[in-house]
Amino acid sequence: MSNSSDDTFSPKTEVWHGDKEIFKKLLEELAGVKIRYDSIVDQNGPSIIFNNEFVIQAYIDIINRGCKIRLITEISANNISYCKILSKLLELRHFDEIKGNLGIVDGLRYGASARSEEKKFPTEYIYSTVKSFVEQQQLFFETLWNKSISAERRIKEIEKGIESIKTQLLQNPQEIFESTIEFYKKSNQIKSCFPVKGLNVIYRDFSNS
Repeated sequence: MSNSSDDTFSPKTEVWHGDKEIFKKLLEELAGVKIRYDSIVDQNGPSIIFNNEFVIQAYIDIINRGCKIRLITEISANNISYCKILSKLLELRHFDEIKGNLGIVDGLRYGASARSEEKKFPTEYIYSTVKSFVEQQQLFFETLWNKSISAERRIKEIEKGIESIKTQLLQNPQEIFESTIEFYKKSNQIKSCFPVKGLNVIYRDFSNS
């Protein structure tokens, strides 16, 4: 399997097929974690984890071995109950609109599936031990981890009905116009400071809105 000494010297990329085969091999991968397991899952991911006692036990075994698990998912009202438990077991963070699923074992082995269904294992899974590819995916994970927010904060936002804080860079003029109008519609009071040229732009673009 992927944890054998031969695999260390034989980089490979392969596709696993069938949920039973994928389930079996993923458990083997989790059993082989020595330092950390980094994972990104969409909002169906937490339900898949909790739908199988063997996966939960594998996570617990990783923690008991003194290893680290970092997980990024989209925490929503639909999966908040699962995420509350996960946040007590491992390092959990939230990122909006996660698409696809991936896992990285010890920065050496990578696996991913393009999509998932609630409580169901994927039927196709890409697996790779190619160093350059794994390093690329690890960098992607670290970037997303640094941009994500804590599970505690996101859970509190959902429970209190607070809209999540977002920062966006808009470059399309139409997007800027529509976002500005939407901002004004949601505001009870606005205090602004503009140079004279800015006031001219407001009059030109927003006078009819």
